[in-house]
Amino acid sequence: MKKILLIFILLLALSKVSDSYGQNKPTVSFKLLNDRHCETGTAKMQLTLTGHGVLEVGYRMKSDVQDYTSHANNLFGDVVEIPVEVSETTIITISAVYDENYPSGGDGGDIIGNATDTIIIDKTPTASISDPIDIKTCRRSITLDADPGTVYTKAYWEETAGGSFNDRNLRHATYTADTDGDYTLSYTVENGTCVSSAAKTFTIAYQNPPHAAISVADLTLCEGQSTTLNLNSITGRLPLTLNYSDGTNTIAHPFNADHGTILLSPAASTSYKMLSLVDRDGCDQPLSDEFEVHVDLVPTANAGIEINECDTLITLNAQIGNASLFTGKWMPVPGLNFDDATLPNANVWIPKHGQLPKQAYTLDWSVWNTDNPTCKDEAGVDIQFLKQPENVSAGNDTTLYLEEEMLLSAAGYEESMEGHWTVISDSNEKPQMEDESRFDTKVTNLRMGNNPLVWSVSNTERCISLSDTINIKVSGLMNPTGFSPNGDGINELFKIGGAKQVNNNKLIIFDITGKLIFSTENFCHPHSETPHGWNAIGSNGSAVKDGTYYYVFTGDNIEAVKNYVIIKRSR
Repeated sequence: MKKILLIFILLLALSKVSDSYGQNKPTVSFKLLNDRHCETGTAKMQLTLTGHGVLEVGYRMKSDVQDYTSHANNLFGDVVEIPVEVSETTIITISAVYDENYPSGGDGGDIIGNATDTIIIDKTPTASISDPIDIKTCRRSITLDADPGTVYTKAYWEETAGGSFNDRNLRHATYTADTDGDYTLSYTVENGTCVSSAAKTFTIAYQNPPHAAISVADLTLCEGQSTTLNLNSITGRLPLTLNYSDGTNTIAHPFNADHGTILLSPAASTSYKMLSLVDRDGCDQPLSDEFEVHVDLVPTANAGIEINECDTLITLNAQIGNASLFTGKWMPVPGLNFDDATLPNANVWIPKHGQLPKQAYTLDWSVWNTDNPTCKDEAGVDIQFLKQPENVSAGNDTTLYLEEEMLLSAAGYEESMEGHWTVISDSNEKPQMEDESRFDTKVTNLRMGNNPLVWSVSNTERCISLSDTINIKVSGLMNPTGFSPNGDGINELFKIGGAKQVNNNKLIIFDITGKLIFSTENFCHPHSETPHGWNAIGSNGSAVKDGTYYYVFTGDNIEAVKNYVIIKRSR
């Protein structure tokens, strides 16, 4: 009997498996209808379904402002259209399909074809045209200024009767009218399905192009001389620009008056061709004037190379070229003496008395054509008399207490000489100079013990450099044991050397019986009650009597100092 029952159960189970394998999965195919709109719109999500009984489709909607999963319920097989309202470009993705045999929570059915599509929402563009004050005109042409905004796919000027555009697709297109009059010009901007237009009316009247009378002052020059290109009787909207060519370059020169000049310095004979005159609004007038400037040869002056001497006498090294054709001479300079100013290699000197560290002069060597003195050339050379440094001192050796910086004041430096501080140390944490080239600089990061510094003075490599050494010794706290507050100006205050370098310090003074006489915090700190020290006035405001007292000084990063101090006012 048990065997028959087992066989029955097995057959029943096989029957259910057979029924399950005999069911088809639900399917869904997907596409969007009306999938592009301006600003906002309703698209249709078309679903083609197969399945058993009531179906359910899961889908996801994602845009810049939303991202969520939704479900379409109570659907039946065949084609279903579901409206979708959106105001932003949105991606729709079909995620699953379920029916009664494949319910939600299981594997679901099959998605046939592409599961994703996009609803495109175009933003409305903003077209605008500048006010007439910004519009440029010339003759009967007007250069416009439109703005398509930041969101667009296409922008253009509309065809307008009575004239034509040079290029309707340009923001700054030029419209040329056939006759004077008022013209309404329209600018259209498209962004997919969205369109925006702007229109303005402009009065277009004939505008005269600029004009000027052009001439050249001198058409014949010696080499190295200059002449001027002159513009007179200028008319037009200022400022104007003259465009001209020198045969090699095209030059644009501005003018802001009814006349003007341009300096011409040709190195050789040159033909200057005038090209155009343009006013401030871009209205241009073509030009045809041409001027030939002839240049005669002149000698080339060579005053030699720069000379720097740590002395009071310098020998010059100019060149005269062909002495049979050219004549040369050094031009006089106040304070200098020449042995013979006509010699290219003349000697020049200054008095020794009153010599400055650096005395620089520019000497001019003039050379001219002996037969035609108007054709001449000049060249200059810089010379410099240097003074040897002397009396160099780095200052006196100094002892500091818990201080890490000090103002230096060296000697032997004269203005225009070169001074330099050098730190003598093998440590990476060595003293630092605030300005190593100043004689009165500050040194910081001083270390405990000796800190040798070298002060050197030089006057270029032509002179011998001199140097001197100063040693700054940094010690710990200085613990005084007495002072005399008697008004004689000597040793009036009780001071602890280096106290101002100790943060959060405290000074307590008491008498031989242990009674507290005075206490203060931040002793000797600049903004405390005791910036300069203790004046022997107790905490009760009365003068402390002469005698022996004891003090304790504490603070950050130091061991407490315990010592005595004697107050003695008698002289």
